[in-house]
Amino acid sequence: MTTVPTKIDKALLANRFGSRVETYDQVTPVQASMAKYLLERALNHFKTRQPKRILELGCGTGRLTQGLIAAFPEAEITAVDISAQMIERARTRNPECHFEVADAETFLLDCSDSFDLIISNAVIQWFENVDAALKCAYGKLTSQGLMLVSTFGDQTFTELNQAFRHAYTVTGQKRMVHTVPMRHTDEWLQAFPQATVSHQLQIRSFVDVRTFLSSVQQAGAVNSLSGPHFLSRQVLREMMLFYTRHFSDLLTGNVMATYHMVYLQLAKQQ
Repeated sequence: MTTVPTKIDKALLANRFGSRVETYDQVTPVQASMAKYLLERALNHFKTRQPKRILELGCGTGRLTQGLIAAFPEAEITAVDISAQMIERARTRNPECHFEVADAETFLLDCSDSFDLIISNAVIQWFENVDAALKCAYGKLTSQGLMLVSTFGDQTFTELNQAFRHAYTVTGQKRMVHTVPMRHTDEWLQAFPQATVSHQLQIRSFVDVRTFLSSVQQAGAVNSLSGPHFLSRQVLREMMLFYTRHFSDLLTGNVMATYHMVYLQLAKQQ
């Protein structure tokens, strides 16, 4: 499978996540559940021995970092994030760790260290060349080391994508991209046939479409692809009408949003 690198505006990405440091933990329960799953997988792998060195890519506010400290208190943990504000919050939360403000992809290329565990929660969808980055990370694992990664799959925000397609069709406007394209699980297996790939769906309920969009914005997880993605009022109105009409719960009136959680587990081959 040949993949075309995604062009991400990394400066914009860092600014958007940094500006949401105060709200991120409150509006990301899905990412919290993903972090919990990764931590469980790590504990299961390291039943008989403890990892000595851990690398966390995209630590954000340090929520998963805190779990890693509790699970592996003797480990030396290095945590990286592109946002200086996120690193500041994570460092306050976990002063015993080593933190670096860096783009995770660049960090991997420049890093000469090896690690027993490399872990990343809901971050790699922001990588420009994810296959190259993960292969680079895999190469830095020690013997019997483990790489654990979570991301979002192609069914994430399927309701929003359908609503936007409808809105652009009925308005006749040139279609813009407003969500980051996500891979199908089969694509992950093609790229990493040695990996164990699993996935889950979580449907979340919101009072209305604006509340849903606000939760995404407050998490900083808005479109940071390079290029134009102007959203006209006409398209926004049509999108919200379609979303409400087709994806509302009949009993509560709340709108539904799908989160498709994908997990990759790669153990170092002997």
